Amino acid sequence: MVPHKGILCDPWSVSKERQEIQCTVTGEEDGQKLDRLVARYAGVSRRIARILISRGAVKANGRGVKILTKPMKAGVKLLIEKSLVEEAGQKKGKKIELHEADILYKDRWLVGIYKPSGLLSETDRLGSPSVQTLLPELLESQGESGEVHLVHRLDAGTSGVLVLARKPNIARAMHELFRQKKLKKIYLALSQGRLKKDHWCDAPIKRMPGQVARHGVHPEGKPSRTYLKELAFHDDNSLVLAQPKTGRTHQIRVHLAHLECPILGDKRYGGKAYIGEDYRPVHRPMLHAYALEFKHPKSSEPVCVEGPPRSDFKGLAESLGLWQNEFTLA
Repeated sequence: MVPHKGILCDPWSVSKERQEIQCTVTGEEDGQKLDRLVARYAGVSRRIARILISRGAVKANGRGVKILTKPMKAGVKLLIEKSLVEEAGQKKGKKIELHEADILYKDRWLVGIYKPSGLLSETDRLGSPSVQTLLPELLESQGESGEVHLVHRLDAGTSGVLVLARKPNIARAMHELFRQKKLKKIYLALSQGRLKKDHWCDAPIKRMPGQVARHGVHPEGKPSRTYLKELAFHDDNSLVLAQPKTGRTHQIRVHLAHLECPILGDKRYGGKAYIGEDYRPVHRPMLHAYALEFKHPKSSEPVCVEGPPRSDFKGLAESLGLWQNEFTLA
């Protein structure tokens, strides 16, 4: 791709060590809106550019910026995360869908699904595909009511089990289970480094000032507790089981980064965006919601909605020598 002549920038074929597209706005670009500049230089549509900006993939003079139409002044240095641009490029024109096979559990009151990586849990202001929009369509195509209510969320990049209520009173009951911490949440993560021991990580978390949607361990943060257990280790990478007891934003990602074992692909918290001698890109944070266990809000019977990881997570784990046929997820 030939860079736009109004921007001073590095070639598209950036070095392997560099994980960002860099450019400097010149006088010709003075006053142009951020989303237009990002779209032009990254070679994506304005809609994709806006998604990149909203996900914190763009920095102006080293600081995150999320105002989509913010006018840029001449001399501003823009950094765009290369791995997220590549991910957006892969998904460009590819419609994210939910299929019948993605429904893991269903009754009159609840529906549990496998949320693929890249799909939002709830609808954003850009009108991006989300579970809130796609699941009702899927249920209605099966001749059922499309009424669903979110009772918890997964980050867009996180794959795995998401449970929704089908009635308002069941949504309230599920919210109460979450509030009282009466559910068991089981996650798998591919991380770099090695845990020193299997233990509960008790480290308070708060949103960090001056950062874009970034949280961190801080003494003034809210109490946060996660059980972490190493399932496999090879060549300085680990497969980790995580069971969060609390539900803070980015909790598992923050706690693993705090323990110097950031999740692969999680650049926001120090995870590698490339692995191996051939610099294979990791297109998203390798975090997977494996299972959710709870007592049914109507019958009080135990429910376990389980969704083993699929090709992107499992394939990377296998290539790193971390995948085994059986694990003890206790």
